[in-house]
Amino acid sequence: MGALLFDFSIYVFPVEEINFQFSDISSAIYKSLWYERSSEDRKLLLFVMIKAQSQEYVSAGGIIEININTFASIIRKVFSLYAILRNVLSK
Repeated sequence: MGALLFDFSIYVFPVEEINFQFSDISSAIYKSLWYERSSEDRKLLLFVMIKAQSQEYVSAGGIIEININTFASIIRKVFSLYAILRNVLSK
């Protein structure tokens, strides 16, 4: 069980942290006084906000690409299913 928790944490926690960081970057720029900057700076900040909000994808064996949120959701659900089956079968 410990090995499974370790594997779970290796995949899910960094993925969620990356998503939060991208969201935080975009929100921080939007909440700043970006509109008081020069036209050139506003263009750069807009570009950074757009890139921070874009979806990142993970290649599943080169066969299919899934976004990071979907990947994290799948890993969480598989782990939950495993935990339920383990509790049911151990009784």
